Amino acid sequence: MRSIFNLFCLTVVILVSHYASANQNEFKINAEVIDYDPSNKIMSLDGTISMISDDFQISGTTATISMIDEVISIKGNPARINLENPEKIFGEAKQIKYTPEKEVSLLGEAILKTPDGVLESKKILYQLGGSN
Repeated sequence: MRSIFNLFCLTVVILVSHYASANQNEFKINAEVIDYDPSNKIMSLDGTISMISDDFQISGTTATISMIDEVISIKGNPARINLENPEKIFGEAKQIKYTPEKEVSLLGEAILKTPDGVLESKKILYQLGGSN
C-alpha cells in the first residue's frame, strides 16, 4: 500500500512540474477557424488571427503552423509580427514566415523595424541573432 502511495505522490509531482514548465512560455492562438491535421502535425487558421507568446505577437488573416518544421506562415493585408526575443523587431508584409530563433521572411510590401533602423522592400529575409 505504501508503494502505491509513493507512486501516486511521484506522479503528482511530475504532473505539477510539467504544468509549471509548460506555462513559463504560454502560447495563445485566436482565430475564427482552426483546423488541425494530426497525421502531418499542421494547424491551419483562417479569419482574424492573433498568436501571442511571451516572446512574440503575430497577426493576419490566414496561417499555417507546421509543428514538425517549427514554421509559422501567415498572410494578411498586412500580416504583422512583433518579436521581443531573441531580439526586438517589428515587421509587416503581405506574407510572413517565422522560424523561432532562426529567420523571419517578409514578402510583399515588406517593412522591418529593428533597433538599428528600418528596411523596406518587396522581400526581406532577416536572420535572427540571439545566443543558443
